[in-house]
Amino acid sequence: MSEDILSVIIPTFNRADTLPAAIRSVVVQTQAADEVIVVDDGSEDETSELLESYGPPVTIIRQANRGLASARNSGLARATGRWVGLLDSDDEWYPFKLELQLKVMKALPRLGGLFTDMDGVGERGRHDRMVSDAFDDFDRRYGLGKSRFFPYRSTLRELGVAHRHVDPDTAVYYGPVLQHLWVKPFLMPSTVLLATEGLGRFTEGARWSDVDFFIRLAQTRWIGYLDLPSICYGQWQEGRRLSGPTYVAERYQRIVSAQEAYYGQGQSLRAEHRRYYRAQRAYYFHRIAVEYLGRGERGRAMRFALRSLMERPRQRAAYAVLALACAPRAWVAQIVRRYFTAPGRAALRPAVGESVSR
Repeated sequence: MSEDILSVIIPTFNRADTLPAAIRSVVVQTQAADEVIVVDDGSEDETSELLESYGPPVTIIRQANRGLASARNSGLARATGRWVGLLDSDDEWYPFKLELQLKVMKALPRLGGLFTDMDGVGERGRHDRMVSDAFDDFDRRYGLGKSRFFPYRSTLRELGVAHRHVDPDTAVYYGPVLQHLWVKPFLMPSTVLLATEGLGRFTEGARWSDVDFFIRLAQTRWIGYLDLPSICYGQWQEGRRLSGPTYVAERYQRIVSAQEAYYGQGQSLRAEHRRYYRAQRAYYFHRIAVEYLGRGERGRAMRFALRSLMERPRQRAAYAVLALACAPRAWVAQIVRRYFTAPGRAALRPAVGESVSR
């Protein structure tokens, strides 16, 4: 890998409507990318024709539809740079993203990856500073905010990093975060800049490839967080998401599967992390139960409510779901319509740090 080359990988599938904006957001970066690798994962729309109009530094890889993890791996195999950024084709970068992240990573050479905050924009409305909000929510529930999640904190000024459009007192959090990251995977691929030395690959065919990838990265490298939005995250309706429909139940089960692959039932965690583990696990199971109850799958709702109570017996919400799962169907239908639709449905949406598949 060349020390001076910066690579960008954009996987895409049937995204002819948003792909040009994603590519443009890379081309206008204040730190130019040396290579922009677009991996067309078997698109069936106008993507192929659209890509014909691009020349250097854009390189096109075409493959049969094998999924997002495979597309990212194809890009990583072609990349020649010391640094690599991942950008989903329905997201856009702010112009300063690569320059600022590259300066921070050079100032902190132990980092294997640096992620940032992000602003959600799209059909589902606007949500500023989504990652920061997720951290704040986790701090309220478990007392594990940014300052405890990361061992170290600096500012851009203290690191000697300057950018004319960015506040020099912007915070940078960093350090070894494996156990915390395993409990709460905050990283979103489009926000991350990675050092490619020793970098692994995404697990193809797994339903939890993002979580799995970043947990493995954190096993050997420090992770950093720049407390500043650097991307517009595409907030699309479920049918227009990059990887198709993804529901709360399936999303949280992916996270649990990825976590258990490394820590089983939490026995390998330090004592404080075992407490976080059980609390967060109870929360996931409760949200899964609520999702299944809303779909009318009472048996599954009951099963996951019980699993939630096994982790944290003293939680009224799980008992409520359990009771509803056992109640007459007419009652359940009325309550679900009242509390799990319209404005109440917003309560079922996952926080950004809990979303692992785009």
